[in-house]
Amino acid sequence: MRHGTGTWINDAARRAESIIGVHGVRGVKILVGQLNRIAYHGVRFECPVCDSRLRRWSFYGHPAHGQRICPVCRAAARHRYLWYTLTRRGLLPRPGERVLHVSPEWILERKLRDIVAVEDYLSVDLLPGRAMRVMDLTAADCAGGQFDLALGSHVLEHIPEDRAAMRELHRLLRAGGRLLLQVPINRHARTDEDPSVTSSVEREARFGQGDHVRVYGLDLAERLREAGFSVDVCDPRLDCAPAAYVRHAFDDDPGRLSQSIVFLCRKA
Repeated sequence: MRHGTGTWINDAARRAESIIGVHGVRGVKILVGQLNRIAYHGVRFECPVCDSRLRRWSFYGHPAHGQRICPVCRAAARHRYLWYTLTRRGLLPRPGERVLHVSPEWILERKLRDIVAVEDYLSVDLLPGRAMRVMDLTAADCAGGQFDLALGSHVLEHIPEDRAAMRELHRLLRAGGRLLLQVPINRHARTDEDPSVTSSVEREARFGQGDHVRVYGLDLAERLREAGFSVDVCDPRLDCAPAAYVRHAFDDDPGRLSQSIVFLCRKA
């Protein structure tokens, strides 16, 4: 996917939300998804989020280099692998556990809210109207030690003070709590960041997107351990049988940054 294309689609989605509201946009997505469940039905692929069986994927961007999207629930590769990790590793919330969902994806929000009680789910985002509560993740206005599970997919690469955000996430979790994080990852280099790079044009050229402030390497695990977590790196290329990797389309083109790796963190 060309980042310019992705930015245009995101802007269009925000304009639609401003006209018919977030719930209106979600209603349209659900209706289109149900129609696509019929149109795309097949046996070659399967989405682990909505359990749809598909003859092919939809695409976000150009089919030659775009992300493969579930045409029913709109889950991208990273969402599919995150849900697969939650279910296969027994990490889903149990009765009475509280969930913190940072910058929530609507399809995963729906799945989680079907599992936990209404009062046990909280979504947060820095931008108003995007979640249940506006929150700066580097200075969370929540009491510590109250969540059992926290999720944040493709959030940290937007935050200049990412170490402060990691410390806050550690503070918010109860002992034994688990945090699942995803960011775009360069498997072959350490984290690249430079606070002097401030223009969106320079950031897109260096970090891949105009609102990203770094490109992480696998050394992200070191920062998370500094914040107090134990960390396991779940890589779909190593974690899955080849048949499952292909059937669920868990990662993007190998020449791109990995979008799906999960950093599974636990608070002692």
